[in-house]
Amino acid sequence: MFNLTALIKLINTNNDSTIQRQEMSDFMQSQDSNKPSIFTEFFNSIKSDVSIEQFKYGIQGVVQQQRDNGVYEFDLSFKQEEVAQKYEQIKSEMEMQQNLYSFFGYKFKSDDEFNAAFSELLSKYRDSGDEAWEKIENGLMERCASTTPADWMARLNTGRFYTSGTDFQNIVFDDVDLSKYGEAFKHITFNENTFAKVSPEHLPPGFNPQEVLEKGKTIGLGIDKAHANGYTGEGVSYAIIDSGTKDGKFNEGEQHNDIHFAEYNVSQYSENIEWLNHFHGRAVSYIAQEIAPQADCYYYATQNGGDMNASVLDNLKSILEKNKTLPDNQKIRFVSMSMPLYGGEEAKEVVKELEAQGVWVYYSGCPEDENRGYLSKKDPNGDPNDFDNYEIYGGRGGQLFVNSGDRTVPDPSSPSAYRHDSMASQSWSIPVIAGYYTLACQADPSMTKEKFMRLAEETAQVKQSTEPNYVCVGDESNENDWVQQGRTEETVPIKIIDINALLQAIENEKAQRAE
Repeated sequence: MFNLTALIKLINTNNDSTIQRQEMSDFMQSQDSNKPSIFTEFFNSIKSDVSIEQFKYGIQGVVQQQRDNGVYEFDLSFKQEEVAQKYEQIKSEMEMQQNLYSFFGYKFKSDDEFNAAFSELLSKYRDSGDEAWEKIENGLMERCASTTPADWMARLNTGRFYTSGTDFQNIVFDDVDLSKYGEAFKHITFNENTFAKVSPEHLPPGFNPQEVLEKGKTIGLGIDKAHANGYTGEGVSYAIIDSGTKDGKFNEGEQHNDIHFAEYNVSQYSENIEWLNHFHGRAVSYIAQEIAPQADCYYYATQNGGDMNASVLDNLKSILEKNKTLPDNQKIRFVSMSMPLYGGEEAKEVVKELEAQGVWVYYSGCPEDENRGYLSKKDPNGDPNDFDNYEIYGGRGGQLFVNSGDRTVPDPSSPSAYRHDSMASQSWSIPVIAGYYTLACQADPSMTKEKFMRLAEETAQVKQSTEPNYVCVGDESNENDWVQQGRTEETVPIKIIDINALLQAIENEKAQRAE
């Protein structure tokens, strides 16, 4: 069995900031060779001394890779409670450092400068017995106070943050000249206040922030036409499992004005208050509801971190039980999970039970997810209904694509606030499928996931798209260090779901059955 106690000791007894290869070799030899651990390959890949930061991120990467592959129950047993706490502390620090880097990293002259500042602030608040992350964040913000917009945008234009969702949503620019940063402004996140003080002549040519915000509120690609034809999801129910959506704790607090649920539930295992007030749940809810505004959405809030297995499993069981109480014509038809299937084998069994009831459970990594990609806009100011205005963000040529990029979603700052999110993501694409499937179920109550996928393939619009071109800015083995620098010149065919053509195909098949 892998001795995680010894691993933590190995991390924490190296005061010279590096872990020597010999130490790692000795450590591996002390393990049970008949039972290779999930870390064995990682250890064997290290050929020289590494920094403690590299080592910790490598360990965390192995754990995350296991989760991405659908493995959630592996041997991370702790012999001592203090070691368990130390591991969770290290994990928390690494995750916070990653999150803060996405916002503050490009304000520093180098990665080393950021890491030094982060470590200094972390040590300061540890010594005081106060590890409140908001204080560390405020400390980094103070360090960056002298950074000018020009310095900021110059770093952005190097390509390093080309599509990383560079986050301006908490920044309000004065009336400075940003006109020369045109290409960069296609790949930023901002809210309604970010550019309110910047005069139009100082904005990049063709960039209209209010127009981008408004156009981003719709999935586009003909959804308005579908609504005009009466396809709104009326009479159909679906469920979402994600973070909390209220701005207060648990069931208290306000929802965003444009999010409405038939029922709002919180897992009994949810203890992470921050996750229960997270923007992610608001975003996926809005996306699904914008597509199917009159469907009944049953929401199940979970947590991030802690025992996700118990929390998600609890929510799946709750959906299963809820469906038993609903009339046949009101039963939940789809479960949207912008996350892997937590809960191990027991969760898989619950999913089988739900699917036996006619419920399509769609989660990251499910079988139907393997041949699907997601799009971003070529021009956020362009026509959201123009199929030619979309290009590959994630996925590969030949896959079935949906739009999930350059969306405007609820901002957690108030019940009426919005933010424009430049990043396309798998998380944002799963509620798109939820919305589309809900409309399909309205058109044909006998709809199944197999029929939906077949019709989506048959009616998709085939377009050409270039593919993202990535460059490594750090560790080649760390996927977070690969960022998009541009796009390839060659194009590949992609199939974009055409919801109106799909709905028409459903009506055609119904007419044929009636003859």
